Amino acid sequence: MRLASGLHHKSLFMVLLYLLLMTIPGEFYFNFFGIRMELYRLFLLVAFLFYVPVLFKFKRFGAIEYFLLSYCVWSFFSFFVNHGVSGFKSSIILYLEVFVGYFLGLSIGGSAKKFKRVLFCIAFFYILVAPLAIFETQSGYRITHVFFAEILGNPVESYLGDSYYRHGLHRASTVFSHPILYSVCAVVFIPIFFVFNKSLKAFFLSSGIFIAMIASVTSVGFLMVFLQFMLYILGLISKFYKKIFTHVVWFSSLLFLFLSVASNRGPVVLFVNTMSLNPGTAYFRYLQWQFSTDDVMANPFFGIGFYEWSRPHWMPISIDNFWLMTALQNGIPAFVFLILFFIFSCRRHWFSWRSSGESFYFAFFASIFSIIFAAFTVDFFDRAQLVVFLLLGFCNSFLTEHKRKVGVRL
Repeated sequence: MRLASGLHHKSLFMVLLYLLLMTIPGEFYFNFFGIRMELYRLFLLVAFLFYVPVLFKFKRFGAIEYFLLSYCVWSFFSFFVNHGVSGFKSSIILYLEVFVGYFLGLSIGGSAKKFKRVLFCIAFFYILVAPLAIFETQSGYRITHVFFAEILGNPVESYLGDSYYRHGLHRASTVFSHPILYSVCAVVFIPIFFVFNKSLKAFFLSSGIFIAMIASVTSVGFLMVFLQFMLYILGLISKFYKKIFTHVVWFSSLLFLFLSVASNRGPVVLFVNTMSLNPGTAYFRYLQWQFSTDDVMANPFFGIGFYEWSRPHWMPISIDNFWLMTALQNGIPAFVFLILFFIFSCRRHWFSWRSSGESFYFAFFASIFSIIFAAFTVDFFDRAQLVVFLLLGFCNSFLTEHKRKVGVRL
């Protein structure tokens, strides 16, 4: 009992400390035997050695976590096959940021009280950086990155360039390495904020998030909010029309098939050109898929690691698709393990909502579903990977609690 009580009190502190450290820009780092060592990585290493093993004693490791662990293990073999012993460093970093970060989120144990405190701190952070985001939209100067880089004398990109101007605003990134990450890591919390807080308070707490969505000037942020809102509307309708979600899935599938036949551009290109704030960069994402799949098919088991993928000389090296990047870098099995982790998480929240009627399960479902959607348009690098897997840990901790309390089949 004493161990359980200690774990209960430490979990909130550990989570909040982790959140604080991940808000420090990536320019604040030092090299440690060739490893880019940031404070949050040191913290994850300590957590892995002294804290996470305690969680295993309380059996907070279920079938869904095996998919995530399998992804990390397969990635380890992929990095080793592609890069030899030097790939071991990348494997450790991946394991810390994905698996250990996920377990830190899981450590709140489905406690609504602790989770609301975490949400308040997240809201406070986005409100705090909102003035910096507004300043960056007008000047383009990345003040937080410059400040932390100068402390340790590290190089910094103080200005992203004229290409980052959209609709009269320079795209803001605040503490994140790219504006799109600032947007995605903010709007993913919107459904959860409105479930765990009353409407007026939720709007106030979400004010920094809405500023992030606008100041980053990125399509995926607006599309995620639109998707979350449509899911909310469908959720309301489902109270009177039980099969609304099934019929929407069938209609969407038939529409996709119709556009594949009737449109000379195809449904993907048509969607890209219609919904994007910048059709040019959106079409590049389509081309990335077209060219990189050749490398995926040529290296299906272990991918190509960090080697360059085949593409025309005029295309940049980056790939703005988390799912595609996973398959390209670590192989198709790694992608399968990872997508199954997300799908089963989503599925369990869905069935928990349908069986219990608890609205927070639907909010978790909407947030995870929007992550799955966003992953088709952005690679979750840097802080985005930390936020995504920590959030999944938060959400899935409620699954564990629900299963133990009411015995719902998950």
